[in-house]
Amino acid sequence: MSKKARVKGKGAEIFFSEDVEKEDAQPEVTTPEDFRDLADTELIKATFYFTQTQIDALEKAVFALRQEHRIKTNKSEVMRIALDEIIKEFEENQKDSALLKRLA
Repeated sequence: MSKKARVKGKGAEIFFSEDVEKEDAQPEVTTPEDFRDLADTELIKATFYFTQTQIDALEKAVFALRQEHRIKTNKSEVMRIALDEIIKEFEENQKDSALLKRLA
């Protein structure tokens, strides 16, 4: 069994030794195009509320994609794609978008 690392006397250095320089850097500006390619993007966890009917439909869709089409996917990926599509459609057709029609 290995010994535990000692942190006595190191104070904040153990938490901020490498990250201090990163905090001074300017934050990156996010554009809608950034959402379209998630291959190189770090994902951020968020919580949203859905109806049971929506969750059931999402699970059926994911199941069909896996079983019938042999596509390896999950609910999160399907929701990211859906969000990308609704935002893209809103940007292209704001006044005639499905998003505006549903919310107005």
